[in-house]
Amino acid sequence: MRQNISGQDVDDLTGIVDRPDPAPGHGKILFNFAEFSDAWKKANPPLLVFAKAKTLLRLESQLAEGTKKLAGVDEYVLVSKP
Repeated sequence: MRQNISGQDVDDLTGIVDRPDPAPGHGKILFNFAEFSDAWKKANPPLLVFAKAKTLLRLESQLAEGTKKLAGVDEYVLVSKP
C-alpha cells in the first residue's frame, strides 16, 4: 500500500482520476465543463444544479444563458434552465 504525505492510501485516489461508468439506469454525474455545457443545452428534463450564489454570474457567463433559481439555503442555490 502506497501512502501520500497525509497518510491516505494513494490507490484510493484512483476513483478521483478514473471515472467509473454510471450504475445501470442512471446517467453520468461528473462532467468537465465542456461536457457539462453540452448536457445543460440538451438535457430534457433540464439539469438541476446546486451552486454557491456568488458563482451564478460566472456560470451564466460560461453557459451564455441565464439560470432559473428554484430554491436557496444560506449561500447555496438550486438552479435550472429558465
